[in-house]
Amino acid sequence: MKKFLLPLLMLIVTTVLGQSSGITFVNDDWQKVQAKAKETNKPIFLYGYTLTCQFCKKMEKTAFLDSLVSSYYNRTFINYKINIEEGIGKELAKMYGIQSFPKYLYFDPTGNLIHISGSAKSAEAFIGDAKDAFNPKKAFFMLKATYDGGDRRADLLYDYSMALHTSSQSKEAYNQVTAEYLKTQTQVELRSKKNMEFLFDLYTDFSSPTTQYFLEHQKNLRLILERRK
Repeated sequence: MKKFLLPLLMLIVTTVLGQSSGITFVNDDWQKVQAKAKETNKPIFLYGYTLTCQFCKKMEKTAFLDSLVSSYYNRTFINYKINIEEGIGKELAKMYGIQSFPKYLYFDPTGNLIHISGSAKSAEAFIGDAKDAFNPKKAFFMLKATYDGGDRRADLLYDYSMALHTSSQSKEAYNQVTAEYLKTQTQVELRSKKNMEFLFDLYTDFSSPTTQYFLEHQKNLRLILERRK
């Protein structure tokens, strides 16, 4: 009997030890979280959710519990979550233009918002969000500041368009920046694999410049799709 119990016990212990308790969120008010960030020189990850948000529940049951995710977020950030339909959550939603859920906000230790993202996604992509916050070519508000300063380089417009899409911050801004990017590309460049995938992979409404380009160049896009099969 002992021969069977020992392997079973080892399996149980291994399984328990291998499980992740998930991202650790501090249970405190927002002002104290900001003060702690300054004191410890540690950035903040703020998770904005609502009780009825199905994508929020999905993330809480999947990516948030992933061992690699929890290890990275717990090591890198002070993690804080808030229902943005209640109390201070409403104020933060208004302050930062939160209109869709879930929303992920990344602040530097001094309280400056440097990156924003959202939606349900894989553990790998969620870790990517966190790393993007420290990458000047990916962090939303670094890109926005560069754009607002007058930079209209093609690579900047491409990166900012992608960031606008991912963050779901402003459809109008997204359409404008995307249109500006497309104007920087020659007819040959527009038919490149990078641009074809850029046009096809992003969700857009019918009137957007990407959708209109897609409709005008269906043949080239069809070739891209066929190569993906």
